[in-house]
This record gives sequence, structure tokens and C-alpha cells, in this order.
Amino acid sequence: MKQLLLFVTLLTTTFIIQAQPGKPVAKPVAKPVVPLLKTTLDSLSYILGESSGYNFTRQGFALKLNMPIFNRGMNDVLGKKKPLLDDAVANTCLNTFYAKMKEPKPAKPVVVKPAAGILKTTTDSISYILGESTAYTFIQQGFGDIKFNMPIFNRGMNDIIGKKTPLLKDEVANAMINGYFFKMQAEKSKGVIEAGEKFLAQNKLRPEVKTTASGLQYEVIKEGTGEKMAAADTFVCHYRGTLLDGTEFDASYNRGQPLTMPANQVIKGWTEGLQLMPIGSKYKFYIPYELGYGLVGNGPQIPGGAMLIFEVELLDFKKKL
Repeated sequence: MKQLLLFVTLLTTTFIIQAQPGKPVAKPVAKPVVPLLKTTLDSLSYILGESSGYNFTRQGFALKLNMPIFNRGMNDVLGKKKPLLDDAVANTCLNTFYAKMKEPKPAKPVVVKPAAGILKTTTDSISYILGESTAYTFIQQGFGDIKFNMPIFNRGMNDIIGKKTPLLKDEVANAMINGYFFKMQAEKSKGVIEAGEKFLAQNKLRPEVKTTASGLQYEVIKEGTGEKMAAADTFVCHYRGTLLDGTEFDASYNRGQPLTMPANQVIKGWTEGLQLMPIGSKYKFYIPYELGYGLVGNGPQIPGGAMLIFEVELLDFKKKL
């Protein structure tokens, strides 16, 4: 089911805002005064239900889902239970339905009835599959551990699909979901953060290491004699990046071609550090997570909260015209 052809990649939570490198941890917002939403979990359930409703609406689904079966699909995935449908049957069912739905006037109703006890109609099957798809998306986004209040989740989804006024204003929903997301990331990254902070505290005691006001640490391997660049200029440099344990996650040397980019379009630690370097220099940067990829990290290679070590060789730069 992880390979659902249409929906696993299309479903994206409306309210999640990508964290920018160095962005401070957002504080969770106090629960809104809404009678139905008595707890933070209620509010999160409603907001993520809204998100699913927005996604189904954008994809043009004019379908009244069987909500108990939709919930069963979600809970089977979140609870790591065996799905009622295998991947091939689910993909065929969903894609056939989706293709027919896009036709101006279908010649006849789409009927795909997999052999599963509770799935008696096409609507049942589609409801179950979309429930699974939604759950996989939440897991990918880091919300897989939430114990959803399913009736309130359903209310959020149906409010959007039914074009009703949401219980929460967009800014409140955004603040709550992002507050939860960053709190969750901070807890997940706690060990990585502590290891990085311990290293930096010891590293700054070495006489060859300098520390800037922002917390960036650097040491000069080779001091060049050329000009220094500004943040708006475009650098040309070779580099090697490693994690605290020495794992190399990227290196321009391996590609045989230096990186060329504006200095203000990379992580904050680089933007600051490059401006310290005359052309021809080679420095080593020790970058706290706040000046790197923050609590979110960058793909599977750089975990959230990771302190980064870069060897950077500034070959040249081009002034912004």
C-alpha cells in the first residue's frame, strides 16, 4: 500500500509549513475556546481532518465516503495491522475509479468489489483505500503516533468537503499544528542535539578554534590573500560535510566540480562563515543545528538537530551586479 499510485504522493497536509534552517522552535498554542475541541488532541485531530478534506476536494472527489470504513483503513495502517486489500488490488481499484471519475459522463458506474468481508461496495473499497493512504501520509510527515479522536477528525474532514465554516481560523490551526510538529521534532532530536552541544562546548576551548556571536565555530586550515565576499555574492567552493560521528553526507570533491551558489541561499552557518574567508582560504566550520538544518534535518542523511562539520575551500566568488 505504500506504493499507491495516485494518493500517497499527492496527499500533503495543508497546514504544515516547512521549517527553514535555523528557525526557532515554535511554542504550542493554547487550546482554542471551541466547545467541541476540549483538548489539544481534539484540535490536532480536527485540523488534520480538515487537511484531508482539503486534499480530497482539490483532487476533485465528489464522493460520500463510508466514514467507519475510512477510519478502519486509517487505523489498520496506524496500528500496523494487515490491510484488507493487497497493494495490487488497491491500486487497480483506486486508479480505475479515479479514471472513471474524470470522464465527463461515465457510461456506467464503476464497480470493483474486492473479496473482503466488510467491503461490500465500490464506495466501501475506495473509503478504505483513502483511509490507508491518509494514514501513510501522516506517518511520512511524522504524525503517525497521534492517537486520533476519529469522530472529531471526521468532523474536520466533512466540514471542508461540505463547505462548512471551519471551527478554527487558519492562523490558529497553522500555529497549533506547527507548534506540535516542532515540539515533536525537538523531543525526537534531543539526543542528537545534546551530543552536538557537548562537542561544541569542548571544541571552543581549543586555541585554534574561534567562535562568533551566533555560535558558529571555525578554524583556519589555510588563510588566503584575496578579497572577502558579501552575503549577496555568489561563491565558488569545494567542500566536504560530515556528521559528528565522522559520517560523510556530501562532498563536492567526489563530484569533481565545485559548488556555485549565492551565499544568502545556503544554511546560515555557511552564509556567515563564507564572509569570513578571503579567496584562496580553506576553513573548517563547526555549525550548530540552529545555523544548519534546524530540528527538521535534511533528508535521511542529516537528522534533525544535527551539528555539522564542513571543510570549505573558497576558490572564487562573483560579485552581485
